[in-house]
Parts: sequence; C-alpha cells; structure tokens
Amino acid sequence: MYQRRSQPSMLEISPGEAPVFPNEPGLVALGQGALDAKYGRVTAVGKAEALPFLASSFDVVIVSRVFCSVADPRHALNEVARVLRPDGVLVGAEHCRNPIRLFARMQDIYSSVRMRRGLCRSGLDVLAMLEQSCLELEQFRKPRAIRPWLAFRCRLPR
Repeated sequence: MYQRRSQPSMLEISPGEAPVFPNEPGLVALGQGALDAKYGRVTAVGKAEALPFLASSFDVVIVSRVFCSVADPRHALNEVARVLRPDGVLVGAEHCRNPIRLFARMQDIYSSVRMRRGLCRSGLDVLAMLEQSCLELEQFRKPRAIRPWLAFRCRLPR
C-alpha cells in the first residue's frame, strides 16, 4: 500500500548563496557557500554537474539561473534528472535565448565576454535543452524579447 510522506523532499540548486525559498521545510540547498544558520536548512556545496546525492533522492528540484551558470548545462540537467524520483518535478526560471534573431546575436557577443569573466551565458536555448532531455515538459512561459526568461515545470516519467 502506498503511504504518502508528510512533506516532499526538495533540492534547490542555485549559483550563489541566496535561496529561492529560504524557509521551505524539507529543503536541501546546493550552492557556493550556502547560508545554513540563517535559513535553518540542510545545505551542501557542490557543482550542478556532479550532485552529491543518490539517484532518486528528491520529489522536487528547484533551479534558478543554474543552467546558464555552469560549464556543461546538459550534464547538469542530466544530474537533476538522476536525483529526481520517478514522477518528480523540476521547477525553474532561467534566462535564455532571445526570440528575436538580432537580439539573440547581441546576446551571443555579450555572453562570450561574460563567460570569459566567469559569469553566466544569457543566450542558452534552455527550452530546446529541456525538450531534448528525458524530462516531460509540462508547462512553460515563452521568453519575450524584452525579458528573455523561461519559467518552466517538467516531470520525470515513472
């Protein structure tokens, strides 16, 4: 018989110290110097491309500005899928490729300069990356030219 857990296990992956959901119970945060004492949560420091958790460990993974900030975004997405339980959910917000070609080209130039300084790449085609992954894309808000952000929700099939 199926028994529901009292609260879902969640993993937040962020590129820095600021959490997206600071007071969420059951949250494990992975970042670069996470703030354990201030937010009272379990934290780990590591890389999104090599998550220090067992497979099928989490019901929910939350990402914000992660895939644009790592060296190998596809590998990081595969790691997220690995740690999600079957029927688990990935929720995220990432800045992504501008839908207007001229602006997308400007993003490419801007991103190449930013990446040389160790900053994120803003022109990543996150939607295509999600569509090509093993995750089922359930919901997303298409990026707009003025603010090319992609908000999305994906599910790992059972």
